[in-house]
Amino acid sequence: IAKHGAKEQKQTELDIKNSNKILFAVFSRYGDGIISFRIISEFISKNPDKKYTLLTTVQLLPYAQKLIAEKNIKILAVNKRNPVSLLSTIMKLKKLAPDIGFNPWSHGDDAEFFISFAKHFCSYKKFSKHPKEYNVYDRVREYLGLETKADKKVNGEFDWQSSTNVVIAPISTDPKKNLSESEVKKIISKFTTNQTKITVAIPKGAMSIAGVDMFYFAKSGSRSKEFIDLLDGADLFIGVDSGPLHLALCMSKRSLGFFGSNAPETILDNGFDLISFRDK
Repeated sequence: IAKHGAKEQKQTELDIKNSNKILFAVFSRYGDGIISFRIISEFISKNPDKKYTLLTTVQLLPYAQKLIAEKNIKILAVNKRNPVSLLSTIMKLKKLAPDIGFNPWSHGDDAEFFISFAKHFCSYKKFSKHPKEYNVYDRVREYLGLETKADKKVNGEFDWQSSTNVVIAPISTDPKKNLSESEVKKIISKFTTNQTKITVAIPKGAMSIAGVDMFYFAKSGSRSKEFIDLLDGADLFIGVDSGPLHLALCMSKRSLGFFGSNAPETILDNGFDLISFRDK
């Protein structure tokens, strides 16, 4: 990173237009990765004449494949703790010789290291100086030179109580955002039909609820794929401000979102079919 620091600069629209090969490195947390993949897809749609490569973690790989449907992108999983995987990735990057490198929502040196192989790069942590209330999707749009989206809709209207296949993810990596076991049971009691299939998705050991299916998260690509399959079959998602909520919304699932310290309009994007609840 230090060796190639002189190549770091904010890319202009003309720089992007004149480039041919663009590299993305996303090694962020779950929700931040989902946000990045959604906006990367927008970037590719706006600039379809480029060759794209995305490096990400094994856990995030299935989410990237689900949310970035464009055919002119190569998505690679990197195990940065495995020397063989790391060296193989470095050799591929040297051969690729990307024109521009971006690492949206990735503040770590790992992602910055990978994009430093591009002829020019702009690290996200140096660019991202936004106040907390600035929308998280628009931060990435601005970083990638895309137009931001105004008027975030935070409250939809639909009949959620008659849903037949429901996934509930009540746990965040931030304990202040979590729903309690009693709150989850109260939500379950609101459904109007006994035919509703309910699955509660949590880290193992977080809570135990009788009479529903349980899905346990794990840091693996296969488990991420299983959660995508679970959401694919659902007609309603219920969750707190966390990665699973972003994933469900980006998969166009009707959702109920429970928010605490963060205002919904700062962490939601246009086109989401969401009813939001906030603990003031």
